[in-house]
Amino acid sequence: MYVFFLALASWYISFIPSQPSFAVGFYVGEFGLNAKKTMPILPLRIKTHQLCLRYQKKSVPENHIVKILAHMITYRDIMKTIPDSKSRTSFRYSLVVYALTYGISACARQYNTTRRTVQHWVRSYDAQIGVESLKNKSRVGQNHPQKIPEETRQRIIAFRQKTKNQLGARPIINLLGLKCSAKTVNKILKQNGMIKPRPTKWKKRWDMSKIRAQYKPFQKIQIDVKFMNDVPECYPAYCKGDIPKFMISARDYKSGWLFLAFANKLDPIATGIYAQYLIHNLESAGVDLSEVSFQTDNGTEFVDRLRYHRTFFQDIISGQVEHIIIPPASPRYNSDVESFHGRVENELLKLEDFDSFPDFMSKAFLYNIYFNMFRKNRNRNNQTPADIICQDNKELKPTNFILPPILCDNFRKDYLSINDPVYFNGLPLNNMTTKTENCAAKSANYCIFMHHRKSLTRPF
Repeated sequence: MYVFFLALASWYISFIPSQPSFAVGFYVGEFGLNAKKTMPILPLRIKTHQLCLRYQKKSVPENHIVKILAHMITYRDIMKTIPDSKSRTSFRYSLVVYALTYGISACARQYNTTRRTVQHWVRSYDAQIGVESLKNKSRVGQNHPQKIPEETRQRIIAFRQKTKNQLGARPIINLLGLKCSAKTVNKILKQNGMIKPRPTKWKKRWDMSKIRAQYKPFQKIQIDVKFMNDVPECYPAYCKGDIPKFMISARDYKSGWLFLAFANKLDPIATGIYAQYLIHNLESAGVDLSEVSFQTDNGTEFVDRLRYHRTFFQDIISGQVEHIIIPPASPRYNSDVESFHGRVENELLKLEDFDSFPDFMSKAFLYNIYFNMFRKNRNRNNQTPADIICQDNKELKPTNFILPPILCDNFRKDYLSINDPVYFNGLPLNNMTTKTENCAAKSANYCIFMHHRKSLTRPF
């Protein structure tokens, strides 16, 4: 059996003119042959195998079997066994070369096909184009009566380019007043290469990392508040008072450095206390406050959108740092600090057990140090916030920015009436120069004061 199948393989390859870009092999692993290229020709292999077994029993000579197989394997069978279009085109080219050399009839006999098939590929061959002229042509009609006019096609393409490839098929139809379907417009845009694949999540992150690299450390700080009652694992401690109700977090956009504070009452006073604590320590660590901006959302703890009054938080940071307010219902603008709220649940709140409030504050402080000094961020080239600060500005020392979290409620007890300046209980002001301005704007809950403070010491 091995001898018969080897003869079949040798005949199968020999009747194809040799081309450097085309090679044919057999998938005959069962018989011990090592082909250079295997192809799934299982039906043809089964037929030849059965035929060889049948004639071997009848003691038919090998040369007769080869002649029988030659009539059995046709040009069509060979084309079915060729897997890719490039190899099929090369095989057709070999047929054309043989026909131009030996004639149409001789080629039809050699390739075991009809004269009409040989004539078709000889006519299709263009010497100027080369092998590419033997590819399968599109069967779609080119002169369809309902084909969209060329003028309309150009209008669609020009309008798409004018809108920077942003508008889809349906907006284009509505704006241009077209009568064609969205599928037709989408097809025209796709044919002209005007539809790009939607960027992946990682591609967007990579693009944003290039923009983030242009910032300086602590040039933009995102501030947000997390409610602590939505974590089931630490809800019992929350009910007992071992965990504060709110976490005020601030994160640097460039390095990812984290600052924490807590409060049991959420209002502009709590965030203003934390903002003043943060501003003073940034200035003490050598940061130029004229380049610093605080970015917040539209929460009532930061701004008053309902009555359009300036809040205590806004007055505290006014004249010291810039205040950026993101658009309403757009938390993605504060993506860094929002993503931290998810990480802190998995890495601290759900992981640790809190026996008392001092235990919670100590563990929060240790986690803050771990996050800034040791935790690597894959979105920032697998670096820690401390590494990024050291690389960008060698004059800034990361250890100067390690601030213990504060409980803002401890510094709001002496918030007095309208005619008295604001004073933080427990936070003495060294070398304080108070400039109390005339406050005309008054809120329903408290009065606005412009109060300039310098050299605010840490509360611990």
